[in-house]
Amino acid sequence: MLWHIKVCAMSWHSTANQSMRDFLPGRFENYIKAHKADIASYSKHLPHRVFPWAEKYHPGICEAIQTILQKLKYNVNYNMLSSQVIYFNYFIARPHIYEDYVKTLLIPVIDLMETDPQVRTLVESDSEYPHPMPEELAEQIGFNYWPMHPFICERLINLYLLKNNNKFKLIQW
Repeated sequence: MLWHIKVCAMSWHSTANQSMRDFLPGRFENYIKAHKADIASYSKHLPHRVFPWAEKYHPGICEAIQTILQKLKYNVNYNMLSSQVIYFNYFIARPHIYEDYVKTLLIPVIDLMETDPQVRTLVESDSEYPHPMPEELAEQIGFNYWPMHPFICERLINLYLLKNNNKFKLIQW
C-alpha cells in the first residue's frame, strides 16, 4: 500500500480538473513510485508567489497570513516564489512529513484562527470568493459569505515546503 495511506480526501470539484478526470489510484501510485517522491500533488500549477497571487482574488489574505506567521513565529517569507505549487489540499505525503506539517503549521494556524481576536477578525472577513455560499452551509458555519479560512489553509503546505527549503522531493501529477 502506498506509504500506508488509508484515507485520501478530495474536493467536491476535483473532477473539474482534467488530470483528476483521468485519475486512477493505481496509475498515481505507480507514478509516485517511479519518481521516488516524498510528496505528490495531483494538480499542476506554474511556479508563482502563492499568497501575493491570492491577494488579487482574496483581498486581505496577505495581511492575514503575515499576522498569523508573525504571531506563531513561523519564520518563512510568504512572498517567496514557490517552484512547485499545491492547491486545494490535493496532495499526499509520507506519513512523517504530513505529521510534521500538521503538528508544526496546520494545527497551530487553526488554533490561532480560533483563539486570537485579531487573527479571528482577519480570517472571518469576506474572501470575495465569486461563488455564492450554499444556504445550508451558511446556516452551519454562521457566514453568508466565504471567509478567508479555507483559502489560507489550502495554501499552507506551500509555506511548509518553503520553510523546509524544498528538502522533499515533490512531484505533480
